[in-house]
Amino acid sequence: MEEEVLKIKPKGYFKLPSLGKKTFSDLMRAGLSYTSGAGFSIRPNADLEFVRKALEKALKKKVFFVFNCVICGKETDCSTCIFNDVCPIETTGGYCLCDDCFEKKNLDDYFNATKKFLKV
Repeated sequence: MEEEVLKIKPKGYFKLPSLGKKTFSDLMRAGLSYTSGAGFSIRPNADLEFVRKALEKALKKKVFFVFNCVICGKETDCSTCIFNDVCPIETTGGYCLCDDCFEKKNLDDYFNATKKFLKV
């Protein structure tokens, strides 16, 4: 049987089951926000690693984030990323590279795209 997985897009709203007061409070401190009727969202500069670990513990399932490739815009997620085990998500902030762009070795395009986001 395949392990249950929750994939979350950091830009946008998502629903979660009731997690209890402590977990809810911890997630709010880590950078989530909650809007009645819409659900949860992740604020900029949230501690994504803490959010991921807290949700995995509370939900008893793997949690992965879904980002867009900084070069082509294609959706890409941590569950299939070759850098998943070594990616410091809290410092990369979702400046991801999809498999297609990685295979094309578009590293110059990657650096130029991340410069735009970082305003360097």
